[in-house]
Amino acid sequence: AITDELFQARRSDGEIAVRLSAAADEVARLLPPAKRGARAGAGAE
Repeated sequence: AITDELFQARRSDGEIAVRLSAAADEVARLLPPAKRGARAGAGAE
C-alpha cells in the first residue's frame, strides 16, 4: 500500500545517506590534511 511504499522509500533514503557519508569519509582521507575540513581526521591525529 501507499504507507508501505513511504516507509520503504524512507528506509532507502537513510541507507543511501549512510553510504554517501561513508564514501565522503573515504574521499576525505585522500585529501591533504589542510583540505579535509571537519569531516575526517578530527580525532585521528
